[in-house]
Amino acid sequence: MEKVTGLIVVLILLSQLQLGIAYKLICYFTNWAQHRPGIGKFFPENIPPCLCSHLIYAFAIIDDRHQVVIKEKNDEALYATFNNLRKMNSNLKTLLAIGGFDPQRFNNTIVVKLNRAKFIRSAIQFVRKYKFDGLDIVWDQPDSTGSPPGNKKRFTVLLK
Repeated sequence: MEKVTGLIVVLILLSQLQLGIAYKLICYFTNWAQHRPGIGKFFPENIPPCLCSHLIYAFAIIDDRHQVVIKEKNDEALYATFNNLRKMNSNLKTLLAIGGFDPQRFNNTIVVKLNRAKFIRSAIQFVRKYKFDGLDIVWDQPDSTGSPPGNKKRFTVLLK
């Protein structure tokens, strides 16, 4: 009887372990967290590296030339610290969020095919340069009021 009980306990523990592995927990770090007052101030080194399966650094932005660029003066240093968290968790994936609060930049970038191509090349180079595992394109409402007709379709083409 003890062997059966022990086997059941082991099976339950293994099933719980499998459940923990099966889920993804995606967390955001915002680069303006460093400017919060007092104990709210937060940097990449404050992130527990085993808490999340994926960490997303928000935000890089799109400039007037349709290039991905840093937003904060010290983003390059923070990128390195952020991506070094993978040394403490080899399963951790880090991504860079591009976007933010200026939908007009997306409009100007995706409406012209050449601009989309510039953005795509720039995004790939940026991710490789700073050693991110991938991208999170943050554009909540591609067909919002004031956007050119067909932006939702162009956004889909961009993501392909």
